[in-house]
Amino acid sequence: MSAWPSNLGDELRKRAEKLIDESPLDPPPDTADALVLLEELRVYQAELQVQNDDLCRAQEELVQSQALYRSLFHLLPISCLHLDPTGRITQANAEAARFLWSKTGLGDKFLVSYVASEYREVFRAHFSEASQSLDPVKCNLALAPSGEGRAMVEMHTIGLHNEDKEVPEGFLTTLVDLSGHLAFENELQGKNVKIHETNVALKVLLENRDQERMELEESVRASVKQLVMPMLDQLRLTDSRRERDALLDVVESHLAKITSGFTQRLSSVEFGLSQRELEVAALVKEGKTSDQIADLLCISHSAVMFHRNNIRKKLGLKSKKIRLAVFLRQMSISP
Repeated sequence: MSAWPSNLGDELRKRAEKLIDESPLDPPPDTADALVLLEELRVYQAELQVQNDDLCRAQEELVQSQALYRSLFHLLPISCLHLDPTGRITQANAEAARFLWSKTGLGDKFLVSYVASEYREVFRAHFSEASQSLDPVKCNLALAPSGEGRAMVEMHTIGLHNEDKEVPEGFLTTLVDLSGHLAFENELQGKNVKIHETNVALKVLLENRDQERMELEESVRASVKQLVMPMLDQLRLTDSRRERDALLDVVESHLAKITSGFTQRLSSVEFGLSQRELEVAALVKEGKTSDQIADLLCISHSAVMFHRNNIRKKLGLKSKKIRLAVFLRQMSISP
C-alpha cells in the first residue's frame, strides 16, 4: 500500500479547481446568499481539513503497523510463509528459508513442492479447510527429503479473508519442526517399554523368590517338627548320659541335613570357605556379635575380625555396603 501524500490539501484544491473549471458558472448570487455560501464553504473547508488530518494520522499508524508486522514476521523463530490464493509463496522469513533448505529464496515457488508426495493429499485438504474457515487450522505432514533428511512438521494456516469475498486473498502459514519432539517421544516410549518389561520380569522374579522362600521355610519347619522336636522331647525325659549323647548326635545330624544346602554352598569351589570360616559364618548368620563368636569358638576378637574379612572377600562383599549377616541369611533361603 502506498503512503498518503503529505500535501493532501493542495491535491484536493487542485482537483476542486479542475471541477470548477469544467462546470458552467451559475448566475452571481446576491450579497446575502453569497455570505451564506461563503460560510458553508468555510465549514466545509474545516471539515475537509479535519478529515485530512485524520487520514494522515491513520496513514502514519498504518505505516508503523506494517513495519512492526514485517519485523515480527522476519524475527519469529519459527517458519512463516505468506501464500497467494494458489499456494504460491510470496513472502518467507529467514527461518522458513533455512528450514526449507533454500539458499536462493522461496519467492514464486509453490509450497506443495516441498511436501512429501504421500502427504500432498493431506496438504490439499488442509488448505481447502483453511479456505472455508475463519479460524486457524492445522495438520501434520512430512516434507520431501533433502540433503538434511526428511522432516515431520505441524502446519498451521489461516486464510486472509475480506468481508466482501468468499475466497481468501491469501494464506498465512507457519511450520513447526516435529522431528526433535518425535525423536524424544520415541526414545521416551522405548524407555517406558524397557521399564515395563523390567518391572514385569522383576515382579515374576520376586513372586518366584517369595514362593521359593515360603516352600523352603515350610520344608525347614516340617523337618524341624518331624526330626528335631521329637529328639528334644526325648532329651527332656532321659536321665542317661549315654542316651542323651546319642540323642544329641541324632539332633546334630538332622540339623546338618536341614542346613546342608547353606553349608555346602559356602564350602563349595565357588566360595571356598575354610572350616573355621564356616563356623564363623554360621554364627554371624544367627546374629552373634564378634565378641560372642570369640567366646563360643575360644578364639580372640582379632581372629574373628580376620575371619569375617576373609569371608566378605571370598563372597565378593569387600567393596559393597551390605551387612554380612543379612547376606548370609539371604543365601540360606536362596536355592
